[in-house]
Amino acid sequence: MIVYFNVYYFFRPEFNELLKFYITQPGSSVQTSLSESELAPKHVGILKIYKKSFKMEPIPLRSVRQFKMGHIMLSECNLNVTDKNIENKIEKLLASRVLKLVSECEKGFNKTNK
Repeated sequence: MIVYFNVYYFFRPEFNELLKFYITQPGSSVQTSLSESELAPKHVGILKIYKKSFKMEPIPLRSVRQFKMGHIMLSECNLNVTDKNIENKIEKLLASRVLKLVSECEKGFNKTNK
């Protein structure tokens, strides 16, 4: 059985004392939303069962598209709000931040897909 996980720690099944069974929390093998929870590395897992024991073997996915997220507070960027070119300056600032994130994604993709 192959199970998809989005975060490595979900590979540790937890025992439910009340109902007397193990549970794990699988997720998607692809980014499903633009949220910080999707930044963690993606894995698939192989569930190995032998008699009454089992083991979840994590396998990191290498072909997942890289995803980065950044935060910016314009109030902390030393911009002069009375500058008549403020819109252009904000646009350039944001474009440079986006390009930096894209570059980080490319580096991460190349590193995991060697």
